[in-house]
Amino acid sequence: MNVSLAAITTLFDLVALAVSLSLGLYIVTRSPRSRVSWLAALTLWCLALFFFHNALAINAPDNFLLPWLQPTLLLLPALWFHLSVELRLSQERMQQRRSPAGRQSPWSVGALRPQRRTAIWRLAILAAYAAGIGLLLISLLWFRNQAAPVTSAGMHSVARARDPLYPFATVYVLAVAALALVNFWQAYRHDSSQARRRQFRPLFIATVLAALGGLYVTAGILLGMDLPELPRDIALAVAVALLGYAVARHNALVEGRVIEADLRYVLVTVGSLTAAAVLLAELLYRGGHVFSFVTLVLVMVVTISVLMLYDGVRTALDRLFYRDQFRQLRANLRGLASEAGTGLSLPEQLQAVLAWLCATLSVEHGLIALAGEGADGGFVVLASQGPARAGQTIPASRLRGAEITPLTPDSRPAGDGDPTQDGLAGMTLLAPIAIDGSQAGALLLGPRNSGLPFADEDLMLLDDVADQLAAIIRTARLQDENARAINAMVSQFRERERATQRQVQEMLAANSAAAGAASPDESQALFTGQVEDALRRLHDYPALGEHPLAGLALVHQRQAAMQQGGASTHIERGKALNQVLVEALQKLRPEGEAPKATSVPPRQWHQFIILYNSYVLDEPNRDIMNRLYIGEGTFNRTRRRALQGVAKALWEMEEAERRTMNDER
Repeated sequence: MNVSLAAITTLFDLVALAVSLSLGLYIVTRSPRSRVSWLAALTLWCLALFFFHNALAINAPDNFLLPWLQPTLLLLPALWFHLSVELRLSQERMQQRRSPAGRQSPWSVGALRPQRRTAIWRLAILAAYAAGIGLLLISLLWFRNQAAPVTSAGMHSVARARDPLYPFATVYVLAVAALALVNFWQAYRHDSSQARRRQFRPLFIATVLAALGGLYVTAGILLGMDLPELPRDIALAVAVALLGYAVARHNALVEGRVIEADLRYVLVTVGSLTAAAVLLAELLYRGGHVFSFVTLVLVMVVTISVLMLYDGVRTALDRLFYRDQFRQLRANLRGLASEAGTGLSLPEQLQAVLAWLCATLSVEHGLIALAGEGADGGFVVLASQGPARAGQTIPASRLRGAEITPLTPDSRPAGDGDPTQDGLAGMTLLAPIAIDGSQAGALLLGPRNSGLPFADEDLMLLDDVADQLAAIIRTARLQDENARAINAMVSQFRERERATQRQVQEMLAANSAAAGAASPDESQALFTGQVEDALRRLHDYPALGEHPLAGLALVHQRQAAMQQGGASTHIERGKALNQVLVEALQKLRPEGEAPKATSVPPRQWHQFIILYNSYVLDEPNRDIMNRLYIGEGTFNRTRRRALQGVAKALWEMEEAERRTMNDER
């Protein structure tokens, strides 16, 4: 075999393997709950095994994996066909949801009812899987009886020719591929939505390319020609790219996502880091570290899998290290970071709508301008098809209007601008774009190519388009405002989180000093803050178990008494700290019977009631103030004094416990 052809084919197979694996992982990680996603991923991963088999046959023709890899590809046609059926059923459900009630679905063409036709397709899927699995098992048994792997670095035609099941496998592959083609073609023909129909074109082309690759191999075997693998691999690699992209687009349309920028970002990231890993492996090989071709492929597979599954692994680990609300916050921020900025900008969205509108109404010229974007409150052209330029400013007086207005030389709004200079030359119709009762923009169209005037249906369409444009503009502006607000909120959150961490470190340092020779007065303020923070989390045992106050000797003594030899966790520490805090709080309770709920408590009860009802009973501050007949200022001053009293009592209890421990020693 030609050395250069072998090197080119190997390199191409490795690239196709990486693309197949990456696209499969991309589809699954973006839509993990979709059956279409998993079928597409399994199909792409089977194709990745196919490319690995070809590359391995060229570089290690005696490898023991070859006879086991080749038969597994018999599942690929059944998966491809199953995917075609699921995609068609998904499109049918989408079309039925958008069809008016009572309207017959175009999918029900022919004598068969949709339910009966679906049942027949399901039976065909089961038959395809049964045939593929049967051929797979028989092939594996046949290969196991061979003395050595039968393969050819050129095309593997010898192995296929000697396989007695090859004619049956060829008929099976071509028959299932034909069914998938019929499925995609019917889905394309009967769908009324142009956007959905466009999704089936790459799927149909991908199936045709895969079938042509199979016919290419079949012709070479039947004619006894030692054909090179590269043309077949090129056809299948293009089919892989089309299949993965089409399924990703389908999921994005169903879920309302935009994938173009995200997909480019993922492919560039995966491609660059995978190339770096392969280059490092090659340098190690050149330096004397001997390893097999399979090791090189494993380096690629592990690198790609780690990159694609990194976010999923982080989400799983978040369950171990973060509380519920922060775990959800981290997941939302990661999702926002991956999706932010992936959609079209406002000018691009307006340009797409204008191009579609001009094509629909057979109009050659048009523009969309927004008010207040330019100097002196003029209208700025953001989308244009014709003589007007994007970014051009048009005086506001020329585009003001309350309803759809024909523009003629006599009826054109008065102004200082020259129509030949401001882009209004040839424009015959103005549709205002209103947001919240005021004109936010204008849609202008030139004459129809047929010379006929705009009909009433066209004007109704323009009204609807103007309303949709207003919604697009409002949403884009809100997104910009929300992005700025989120940036500010995240920055503030990070600053407060760091300040909290610094405060915790200071408190821990103060506690360590207090355990030595420091006096209570030196760290009383910090200790009071710790007590207040712990009281706020009084019923959150996991948080209390990790609180700095959980290190008190009182807590350890109480925890030991509670456990009585059982297992000790941070939750038990939290429960012990809860009891210690409630005991210190009870020191504020005056002697005598507690006041009745219907009477106003005397002043000596205020400190105890404020802390106990706030933290133990979790009553709102407003209810406590109403019961005590005090204002907010008095309430806050009394609460501060009560917190200082509880903190000092807890400090004294801790010192007494430490003295007792020292005496026992």
